[in-house]
Amino acid sequence: MLPLKECPILTPDLWNKISETAKDAALSGEVSLSTSKQNELFYEVEGRKLFFDESCFTQAHEGQNQKMLGIVKEEILSMTKKEIAWDLYAGIGNFTVLMANQFKNTVAVESHGKALQFGKQNVPEAQWIKKDVVQSLYEDLKTQDPDFVLLDPAREGALAACRNLSNRRVSKIVYVSCQLDSLIRDLTPLLKSKTYRLTRWCLVDLFPQTRHLESIVVLTLN
Repeated sequence: MLPLKECPILTPDLWNKISETAKDAALSGEVSLSTSKQNELFYEVEGRKLFFDESCFTQAHEGQNQKMLGIVKEEILSMTKKEIAWDLYAGIGNFTVLMANQFKNTVAVESHGKALQFGKQNVPEAQWIKKDVVQSLYEDLKTQDPDFVLLDPAREGALAACRNLSNRRVSKIVYVSCQLDSLIRDLTPLLKSKTYRLTRWCLVDLFPQTRHLESIVVLTLN
């Protein structure tokens, strides 16, 4: 481990925890990041603390995460009908907070048990479903089309979910992606269906001086 004094991009609470871990590692020779109920990590979205621990995925770059949230919020605020929203691959509720603040009903789907636990704690007003996203689309969510859908999958993408959405009529879909190849593959059935058109594509540099860029793609109903 390199002896860094500070990290300009990392969420402060997470940086403090890593700094403590580095000190312990220097003494023991072992590296392990862990938290307890009394010392959960958190960051803030819309004035609300979002708690998580080392087992959960979350955006480490707090400043750029706020930029992504701002882009998504702009898209939500531009909508006239705000009845039902789905947050697919919701994690600990990073985007769910925005949606729950704007829509009458927000459904958040997450299969990771600990992330779901924190998500329910962070955004209790949302309806949380512990299930694989594709399974949920064909079971719990099969009878309705929402006004807004946000997808924020892992690097492998969400092809099956996008195929399902291509047969629905959603006013607006926002896809947040960290992997360009899977993003292009997943957008193909949505655009080929001619149900949706691509109206916005933003790039956010989450990890400066690396090749990784986060894409935020907006699809609007034709």
